[in-house]
Amino acid sequence: MEIKRKGDVICEKYRVLNAFPFVYGVFYLAETLTDSAMLPSTCLIHAVEMQQQLDEQIIEGLKSRNEDIFYPIQDVLIEDGVVYQVYEKMEGHLLGIYLLQSAPLPLGEAANIVKMITSHLMKCYDQGYFALVDSHNIVITPKGEIRFLYGGPNHLLPHLTAEEASKGYDEREDVKQVGRLFYTMLTKESISYNWDPSHLPHIAGEIPQELQNVLWRALSPNRFKRPRVHELWKVAYEFADEKPISLSGFYSDSFISPDYIQPLVIVQKKKVLTGKEVPDDGKKYRKRKKISSFKPTFFIVICCLCVIAFIFSIIKIHSASISDQSLAQIVYSDIPNDEQQAMAWYQASVKALEEKKIKEAIDLARKALSANLDQSEYYLHLANLYGMAKEYKKGMQTLKAASKKFPQDASIFDALAVHAYFAKDFPTAKMASDKAVELDSKDPRYLYHQAKIYAALKQYIKAVNILGYAIYMHQDHALYYNDLAVFLAHLNRLDDAIDYAHMAVKYDQGDPTYKITLGALYLKKREQTAKDTHLDPKQKEEALLHWTKKANETFSEVAEQDASLAEPWYYQSMALYYLGEIKQAKQAILKAVEIDPQNPLYQYQLGVTYMAEASKADAITAFRKATILDPHNELFQTGLKKAQAMEVTKRVKK
Repeated sequence: MEIKRKGDVICEKYRVLNAFPFVYGVFYLAETLTDSAMLPSTCLIHAVEMQQQLDEQIIEGLKSRNEDIFYPIQDVLIEDGVVYQVYEKMEGHLLGIYLLQSAPLPLGEAANIVKMITSHLMKCYDQGYFALVDSHNIVITPKGEIRFLYGGPNHLLPHLTAEEASKGYDEREDVKQVGRLFYTMLTKESISYNWDPSHLPHIAGEIPQELQNVLWRALSPNRFKRPRVHELWKVAYEFADEKPISLSGFYSDSFISPDYIQPLVIVQKKKVLTGKEVPDDGKKYRKRKKISSFKPTFFIVICCLCVIAFIFSIIKIHSASISDQSLAQIVYSDIPNDEQQAMAWYQASVKALEEKKIKEAIDLARKALSANLDQSEYYLHLANLYGMAKEYKKGMQTLKAASKKFPQDASIFDALAVHAYFAKDFPTAKMASDKAVELDSKDPRYLYHQAKIYAALKQYIKAVNILGYAIYMHQDHALYYNDLAVFLAHLNRLDDAIDYAHMAVKYDQGDPTYKITLGALYLKKREQTAKDTHLDPKQKEEALLHWTKKANETFSEVAEQDASLAEPWYYQSMALYYLGEIKQAKQAILKAVEIDPQNPLYQYQLGVTYMAEASKADAITAFRKATILDPHNELFQTGLKKAQAMEVTKRVKK
């Protein structure tokens, strides 16, 4: 299914305002097309591609959903094999967003939510419905009730994986999902589907052993050890707080389009940090404090001291305020506290940065911070400069000191997380990022950075969930879609990954990075197809050719856009090799090697093309360079051995 972008029209009735990912399909925020003078109204539309033939039965079946279980549907439309469900005016909030900002929940509230979910599930089983258990798919209404978005009569909408469809769906799969959700509500921690509950720590707080035992059984990897939905409902009922969920005081001006969404500066691509304004609520913005006058307090014990002694006393008092030893290595201890001088140095540093004099800018920023340790801007500015100079450890030192001095400033913890990420100190990055999101979960930049860090820790499921929230906050940012595609590829969800890579390209045609991701995913899809044992030979051959051609076309576009990048030449060489265009494949990889001769992968690919041309000596040379650049890579060693063996065979034949 091709994901629509802003401005596209659905069934000649709705214009897309934004799109964001969902477990199945896509959600669109859209406005009605109208010729009248009335302002167009907005609505939420869910789109999912159907494999079966579409007819009126599907439309009527979806319209007749039980509205005590599912959110009401205003209309159902079908276009090009895609079903569009148009929801009535959305009120309330997604459970996932609520948990992001409010978890961990009190036991009574969490149990009450589980009680309502399991009650709905049991009604679904009785009425021949299914409901997808996912925090993205559950709405908390203004009355504190629970409603599912995606779901309905069995066999109408896709909701089973291939493995589930082959085994036959079991309600204990729902139990597992409810158990995972329950655990998240109680701990704020997400766990993967295959996580062994024996490895989970006991939940902090007063959680009754009876409930914890049932929860651990629900999380069992063996579905036959899991309780039934009714048993889970029973234990939740016992501990539930009957008070309805209250969203009062919880940020929820609108269901899907918060007023506070603004264009953001993303630090990941250019590896810099910013001190931009961040949104605080729907009407106002929280700016950093204006630099105010600082009045140091000290006592002059002997009034007739000479000027040198006077200056020394100021320096001594100022140095004593540097409690963090790591910061003592950053600031100048001989600079006295002087607010006006600090401001002058800061402004001079900004000017030096504009003139691209990074070293001078860093020195001036250090002086500014030395003269005034009470302005968070100075810490962030200096750390930003260290990031530009790739001195991430010094940036971390600066920001660790800042985090102690400003423990409620989310931007400082986020900046620390980014520096730690680039320094490959992932435990520190995770700690700082989690704290930033805890302090301010409304800024999608913080969520984006958190997702990148969890991906670096190979926790891709959590990274996908977090990045989904970031896209919910800021739906038209190409970088978010690009990285979501990469995370999904790690989970082997290549079809979804390709869809979101397309979204990234659509939102930013000018950045070749996104096309490179898309082309690489085409090659990955080709690899997946080659391993698919269920396709007959003809289908497989056609699919392999399709994905290879798509990759080659994409990298040809990138080469036309920017021929100075090595990576697209490397990937295009692979595509051409698969197409049997060996000479062109060699020419492409030679361009990559010319641009970046120190990349062992490029040398390896060059060796592969030489072998295909029977240029054994050249192949050996290329493979040997690859092994020198990466001595421990078995793939490169194997390539070298094969080339050498083929040369030996040739000599024997002589």
